[in-house]
Amino acid sequence: MQTKNDKKRDKVNAKYKKITSNNYLEKVEQAKKHYERVIDTIQDGICVIDSEYKIQSWNKAFAERVGIGIKKIKHRKCSTVIPRYENHLFKRHCARKHCDKTCSAKVVFDSGKVVSYLEYNVDDDGNTRYHQLSEFPTKGKDGKVEQVVIIIKDVTEQAIAQENIKRLSEDLEKKVFKRTWQLDSLNKKLSKVLHLKSEFISDASHELRTPLTVIQGNLDIALSEAKLNSLKCPDVLMLIDREIKHISRILSDLTMLTNADTGFEDISYEPVDLELLIFDVQQSLKILAKKKGIRIIKKKRKSKELIIMGDELKLERLLLNIVRNAIKYTQEKGKIEIWTEKTGKRVNIHIKDNGIGIPEEDLPNIFERFYRVDKARSREEGGTGLGLSICQSIAEAHVGHISVSSEVKKGTEFVVHLPYDYKKKKK
Repeated sequence: MQTKNDKKRDKVNAKYKKITSNNYLEKVEQAKKHYERVIDTIQDGICVIDSEYKIQSWNKAFAERVGIGIKKIKHRKCSTVIPRYENHLFKRHCARKHCDKTCSAKVVFDSGKVVSYLEYNVDDDGNTRYHQLSEFPTKGKDGKVEQVVIIIKDVTEQAIAQENIKRLSEDLEKKVFKRTWQLDSLNKKLSKVLHLKSEFISDASHELRTPLTVIQGNLDIALSEAKLNSLKCPDVLMLIDREIKHISRILSDLTMLTNADTGFEDISYEPVDLELLIFDVQQSLKILAKKKGIRIIKKKRKSKELIIMGDELKLERLLLNIVRNAIKYTQEKGKIEIWTEKTGKRVNIHIKDNGIGIPEEDLPNIFERFYRVDKARSREEGGTGLGLSICQSIAEAHVGHISVSSEVKKGTEFVVHLPYDYKKKKK
């Protein structure tokens, strides 16, 4: 039998449960309204269907786009509602899917996997519209799919942009192909022209050598006879002799450069002692330098020898050309310094003078054929304008190159960079 206190306690508990239940229902209702407000703010069409393909819930955007009153959508088959989307834009959508027995919602229910695909149709104005349809499964406690959430997103702008990008890419690819073909064609023509140029220089050099040899031979005889008979040689003969030798040097230089261009220039690789080679060059040009009072100074190294693999005759010609130029463009009583250094896998040969220097605007062009910084002086002293081109060609044939730095009225420094790949054989 309940006491008065028990009855009072039961009454309080009942009242508390009622308040708690009401609060819970109120919170659920608030959460539901909040959820609906959030869903309604989404611009994409959203609906939820059950296992019988009936619509259970939807958002505001979906209702507006299917053109059916909000109260009339619930429990209608999705196949009668979705085709009306965007003014009947999907009118063939569900019919086509059912005919093919590939209803996307059925696939989601059966497999439990997300399905997403692009649907495109033409509207009443003749414009193609693109929509991305994505379908997501929602599963119950038993793991079975109970509902499917369908989201319809208008991706017309993105699809058109992608189509434009694709079209531009295809156009660009066609243009690149066309330009590549044109460049290939031009390269073939250029190769043919260069080949013809090389053949012409080679043939011209060959054809000119014979008459020049004949003229030089007769001229030498005439000069020898005049000398034997103690007669004064006419100035015209001396002029002819000088010009013939000048032309012969040009032909020789052109032949070498042409052979280098076509890959016919033979390079022999054998051990070359650079220190000894530089000494020989120094001795060869000593008399020429002495005429101007120029000192050629060979800086000493700690090691007496520096050996590389290369063509000794061609490397000698390279150094002779550069040092001869240094003598030519250095004032009387000047000096030329030569030294070598080994840095890692490279060997550098420095030739530095304190001569007239090279203007900055001329530096990028000095290795070009027939380019002369001082045209009048070069011609007067018998220069061909090919010396430095030949030097660079020899350096490149040895997988190296030549760099230069200069300052007007202060001097010039050439550096020949060559690979160091010599390995002394063990006895």
